[in-house]
Amino acid sequence: MNSSPDLFLDTLWDIIESESALIKTQIPRLKRLWESHFINLGIKLPPIKEFIPNKNDFYYNNSNKAIILEQLEECMIEGYKIIKFIIDIIFNKYFKDSELFINTFNETDQLMVRYKTADKLVGSLLQFINEEKGLIELEYIIISKYKSILKIKEISDINIMEKIVKDGYKCTLEQIHEIFNKLVSINLITKREQVNSNLNVTVLYKWNSNSDFTLTPQGDKIYKSYIMPIIEWAIEYWRSLYNIRTLNVKIPDNYKMKLEIENVLSRAATQGFSSAYFVIKNLKNYFLKI
Repeated sequence: MNSSPDLFLDTLWDIIESESALIKTQIPRLKRLWESHFINLGIKLPPIKEFIPNKNDFYYNNSNKAIILEQLEECMIEGYKIIKFIIDIIFNKYFKDSELFINTFNETDQLMVRYKTADKLVGSLLQFINEEKGLIELEYIIISKYKSILKIKEISDINIMEKIVKDGYKCTLEQIHEIFNKLVSINLITKREQVNSNLNVTVLYKWNSNSDFTLTPQGDKIYKSYIMPIIEWAIEYWRSLYNIRTLNVKIPDNYKMKLEIENVLSRAATQGFSSAYFVIKNLKNYFLKI
């Protein structure tokens, strides 16, 4: 083990140790949450590897550092996959008229549960949602993205469509009208038509000030018991596993390839899978080189 302090290595080890503790505690918790309800779909969680790094091995040599970082790299990929798996199963199996969903929530609550879940996810995991276009139906993404703005002011159908297309989604005016007409029919949104001098009609939407994705008392209790905990698990796991901001530290002058490694570490300041994975993967490659 190193006899002299090295802020970079010590911070890197602290992150590795923290990630190990996170995986050790949160994966068993996920299994309990899944088995409390979603196991009744007949779908099991994919296996997730343990990550138990050894501090003495880490400090012993660069080869060991690379091995441990490669294990963490794999855990980050698995973490991404498990979050995607959870969201995919909930939206594309459970919510798609599965018997379990229909028997758990009454007809009044079923649509609201879908909107409420999407609203939570899009509000908290927008980076992931944008990377996985098609995982959640466009209807839920649009409503979740524009709900807060619609509560403040009217937005036109054309404006919504253009912004959604700019975000990389395929969308037409007809789809916008279909999506929002559903919300108008259940009094979540109001609409009015505006005719310009060329007799072109623009539809303006606004959120009903007294409306929200409200469930019945029984539906709310079930939602908070089964769906909300696993969605919150996915959000917190993403925020914790892909948060390595403390690694953005100064590298000692005696390090080989100092500028190269500092450029890699600068990405640690940005939270999320892409940046965290980039940093860990390139640190692994760095320790293999030197």
